[in-house]
Amino acid sequence: AAWAICNVSGAGTKENVRYLADQGCIKGLCELLASPDPKLLLMCLQGLENFLKVGKDDQSEDNVFVAKVMECDGVYEKIHNLLASGNKDITNVAWRLCERIWNENEPDSD
Repeated sequence: AAWAICNVSGAGTKENVRYLADQGCIKGLCELLASPDPKLLLMCLQGLENFLKVGKDDQSEDNVFVAKVMECDGVYEKIHNLLASGNKDITNVAWRLCERIWNENEPDSD
């Protein structure tokens, strides 16, 4: 199911993405951020990023999808733990999520 959610969040219409969010799919992706499977982790992170992009495009006020992500139990810790995953792709997407959700900036790589 996670693969389907991520595919729709990236290639579906804005209406499809909003529907998935209303059905609790953001929470499901957040829960999977504790998985030991790097492919699943990357897919879930990219799926969350897709939701946030749609929310930003729709932004008349605050991005409602940011609020839905922040409501998920332990999401801050899960995403921050992935910053040290050792997987460059996972780390990069996790940083982008930190920037979008908590307005955090990636530390200098110097």
